[in-house]
Amino acid sequence: MSYILTEQIDRLDIVADKDYKKGDFYIKGEIVAVAGLDIENEELGTFYIKGLFLFDNVKSDDTAEIGDKAYWDSDNKVITTDDGGDTPNTYIGYFTKAKADGETIGEIVLNGWF
Repeated sequence: MSYILTEQIDRLDIVADKDYKKGDFYIKGEIVAVAGLDIENEELGTFYIKGLFLFDNVKSDDTAEIGDKAYWDSDNKVITTDDGGDTPNTYIGYFTKAKADGETIGEIVLNGWF
């Protein structure tokens, strides 16, 4: 068996299905991406699927250690360490630095397609 690697990517150009602000999540099936800039509905925009990001919308009463899984809670619009249980939150990556109770900023690495 052989293959040809056509491109190594860390981003996708996608036609937006709604308005996105820089840093908003685009989640479709197994794709988790972050808007690189503000993107208007039906506009072609760049969404990052891999990389190290500093987010300012981490659930304040969560604590995290380096390597803990990070999830997107779409109901509350926050990143959390809670997988959501019966109503699952979307897995987005890992914390790369510890986060203390009360902090809302977290450093997270997205892993692209998992």
